[in-house]
Amino acid sequence: MEEPAQLAGVLQAFMARAGKTAGQLSQQAEVPKATIVNWQKGRVQRPRVWQDLLKVAGALLLEAPDTNTLLEAAGHSRLPELVPKARSAQDRALFARWLGSSPVDGPFDPDTDRLLAAQAQFASLPTARVPPARPLPRGSCMPLLRNPLFVGREEDLLAIAKALAGTATRRPGRLPAVAVMGLGGLGKTQLAAEFVQCYGQFFVGGVFWLNFADASTVPLEIASCGAKTGMQLQPEWEALTLDQRLQQVLRSWQSPLPRLLVFDNCEDEALFAQWRPPLGGCCVLLTSRRSSWNPVLGVRVVAPDVLPRGASVTLLKRYQAVASAEEVALDRIAAEVGDLPLALHLAGTYLARYRHAVTAAAYAGQLGAWQLQHPSLQVQTVSPTGQPQGLARSFAVSYEQLYGPTVVDRLARNLLAAAGYCAPDEAIPRVLLRGIVEQSAGREGATALLEGGLQRLLALGLVSRTAEGGLRMHRLIGEFVQQQDRGQVALPVAEQALVMVLDAANEAGDIGQGQALYSHLRFMLAKAGERQDARATDLHRVLGHFLWLHGEYPAAEAELEVALAMGRALLDYDPVTLAGCLTVLGLTFQLQSRLAPARPAFEQALATWEQLLGPEHEFTDAAHNNLGYLLMLQGDYAGAQQHFETALAFLRKTKGIGHVYTSRLINNLGYLFLRQGRYTRARRYLQLALCIRRQLLPRAHLSTATTISILGETHYLQADYSAAWACHTEALSMRLALLGEAHHDVADSWSNMGRVLQAQGDIGGAQRYLEQARASLLASVGRLHRDTAFTLTAYGTLLRTMGDYAGAAESLTLALEAWNYQGGADYAEAVPTLNELALVCAGQGQPERALALADQARVIAGEKLGATHPDMGTSLYTLGLLLAERGEREAAQRHFVEALRIFEERLGEQHPLTRAAERKAHATSLTEELIPK
Repeated sequence: MEEPAQLAGVLQAFMARAGKTAGQLSQQAEVPKATIVNWQKGRVQRPRVWQDLLKVAGALLLEAPDTNTLLEAAGHSRLPELVPKARSAQDRALFARWLGSSPVDGPFDPDTDRLLAAQAQFASLPTARVPPARPLPRGSCMPLLRNPLFVGREEDLLAIAKALAGTATRRPGRLPAVAVMGLGGLGKTQLAAEFVQCYGQFFVGGVFWLNFADASTVPLEIASCGAKTGMQLQPEWEALTLDQRLQQVLRSWQSPLPRLLVFDNCEDEALFAQWRPPLGGCCVLLTSRRSSWNPVLGVRVVAPDVLPRGASVTLLKRYQAVASAEEVALDRIAAEVGDLPLALHLAGTYLARYRHAVTAAAYAGQLGAWQLQHPSLQVQTVSPTGQPQGLARSFAVSYEQLYGPTVVDRLARNLLAAAGYCAPDEAIPRVLLRGIVEQSAGREGATALLEGGLQRLLALGLVSRTAEGGLRMHRLIGEFVQQQDRGQVALPVAEQALVMVLDAANEAGDIGQGQALYSHLRFMLAKAGERQDARATDLHRVLGHFLWLHGEYPAAEAELEVALAMGRALLDYDPVTLAGCLTVLGLTFQLQSRLAPARPAFEQALATWEQLLGPEHEFTDAAHNNLGYLLMLQGDYAGAQQHFETALAFLRKTKGIGHVYTSRLINNLGYLFLRQGRYTRARRYLQLALCIRRQLLPRAHLSTATTISILGETHYLQADYSAAWACHTEALSMRLALLGEAHHDVADSWSNMGRVLQAQGDIGGAQRYLEQARASLLASVGRLHRDTAFTLTAYGTLLRTMGDYAGAAESLTLALEAWNYQGGADYAEAVPTLNELALVCAGQGQPERALALADQARVIAGEKLGATHPDMGTSLYTLGLLLAERGEREAAQRHFVEALRIFEERLGEQHPLTRAAERKAHATSLTEELIPK
């Protein structure tokens, strides 16, 4: 590509990005407009005046890398090489944007041109791609050689570069400090050493590596930087006292010449503040286990993670210990050591040493069984940084500092030990950490104690903090602290805290919090193994409750059965808690539509709580609610209402109307009234329950979604289809967010939406929703579940209206089988299904069977629902249609009139069913086709 086109293209791109025209740029840069246009059009091949290029770059607000691009496109040198050409003060002022306002002369500046060129070199620090390693500037003190095995840290190197670059060159005063933070064995020193090898070339004043592990040796480390092997500050350097040498080095570091100081293993804020140059051009790079620094110090933190898995495998391969065919085994090894660089180094060294005796696959199996106890991870070996240490010793350096005399040290040690029994490498939520503190030190002041303990652990690099305020612990750290505790003290604390927190989350229906704790629960249960004590019982119990909330009913049932068996076998297990476990098991039966075994579970729990806690206790109240709901599903509406009202009276007296528990009873009474066909009253109760739940519960909550869904059904039955659609779409949104697409509650919402669309005449939309709901329910809860029966009925109704009588009959027959499984041949909820199947049989030319089915629906409705229930009206209306089709005008007329009376009383004069019954009752000609196709 020709140079004019290159300059033109680069300049046009920068102008477009800045949104500037040639005229605007001319005014701001004080460069003739014609000159800029000639560059833009490619008419000038190589501008002679580099000063004009810098003026334009300044007006476009270009940073150093983009300015270098513009200069090179114009055939000129980059900023570092261009600085010495600036002989006048006016020319040097053009570089101010990129070189800052640091003084250009003074006692420490022997060469102004060299200083400006050095600052320009630092200003061009690459932040988009790691540069290749180059020899360090003259005078540098770097004791570590480059590690040929270094892999996988490009993003971290760039993060350090960006943190050091920033806006430092345009701001007077000292340059930034960056801390590479992380636990022992993470490779912080190795990362800093690699940064020095690649980026040290941009610090013309030199790179100086200092070991800050021992505060007493720091002065000697600094003073040695001025010797002949370093900056060569004086010919007679060895004749000076230590203090004289120290002061000369510190004074030279306060010049504006860019230098890089590396404070390796700097854990003490006071030590860092003491030796950091107060001004000048020194950038400071620290390696530290400390994750938080006093904001006054202005330290920016870069927190590298463990190696990516691919880099871990590559690192193991570089030890030349295994064949490439064993890559799967190397992956297992990396997983066992959690991709921790020091552990990978120890593993790779072991594989290389025993390559003729131990395969990678065999070693992976040994690590899985032995973990931190394996000899390969215990050995004291020389690391690439020259520091002899084993893995356990690396952790112990920090851990032993927790045996201090303070309360915070003791609490931090207890917190770490209990957290060690949580799932490795998983975020430990703050709520669980607080539970551990409460178990260890009591509830009083738990928040402050927790933060103090966390800060101590973070300062020692034993854990890392998550974005949500919790912590994460590496799997090998967890193994290490478990070895210190041996399950004696911290394990009971961890298990009891987890059970306490999960009990609260389960009771509140907080699925999100439960999900965050699930991996830790599974891990602790695996650790519990075959234990048969109260803590193991509680772990199974809370897991069963959690699985029930998630709709995993068979798995929940299995866990709850285990908990009940273990609890009953223990003489000292709390019978109140055991009754709670029995209650959740009953709910599990109920939600699997197994109502028969659910009833004795609820009745036994109620009897236990009444005996031990008394009739006026919130647990007893909950038992009344559960038993009432079950009786409602079984069609015993009078018994259900009695239990609900008993519980509600107690709650209104003790909790008040504005309480979550009260809202549950109000919601259930609303649902009971809906099932009784008292829709107006049902709507009032449901709206009140919804108001309370919206105020007290999180925005998206399963209980709220349930109330909204039932309210939507009420609107649907009252033919307010727009309100019904709004309710069902809102309920669906909550359920999807909380449960995912596979849950049966989500399918229930799809089914409800399909029925609304059908009522509005959108047959295609109704079919899509109903088929989606049917497939999901059959896959998740099976064909005998009550939600499946509802959806099969709705789908059969849809198919009948589409003229597909065979498909409708199949769907409705399956629904009827489900209802028979639920409550027997006379189950009240089967009435709509029977009526629909009767119409299908009539359409298939089976009038006698149609009449039998409709009459069966009428009898069940009368016995189970009452003479004025809307379903009774629908049964009479269906019979009227069938009788009219047979030519029995008077009998049909009587049924239509009776249906009309029920619909007017329960649904109102404007309801579609009322108007349909009125039309049929006043029909004068029975020759019309009365059964809709």
